[in-house]
Amino acid sequence: MSSYSNVFGKYLKAKDLNGKAAGFTIKKVEEVEFDDGKILSLELEETKKIFLCNRTNGDALAALLGDEMDSWSGKRITLIPGETRFSGRVYPTIYVKAPKNAFVTSIEE
Repeated sequence: MSSYSNVFGKYLKAKDLNGKAAGFTIKKVEEVEFDDGKILSLELEETKKIFLCNRTNGDALAALLGDEMDSWSGKRITLIPGETRFSGRVYPTIYVKAPKNAFVTSIEE
């Protein structure tokens, strides 16, 4: 059986941001179907990792970039590491914000 990190290592995690907000350019947006619904998958120019975008972040992206996802490619966003509570526990998460001035050229893979 494969290791957990091999299965999920291709996805961007809050810890990949090293505790700092980072700017990214959207390369490609796709819908991914899961048993419990759809989620957005964003390929980013500055990393090989894929950002799986939950409903909250999807709403933020639509508010920032418009409803037409085809127009999101080439747009810049800022991803911010944070925490969220779920069922009494705290989990690391990533939030989407309007672009900032600082943009990374790549992150550690």
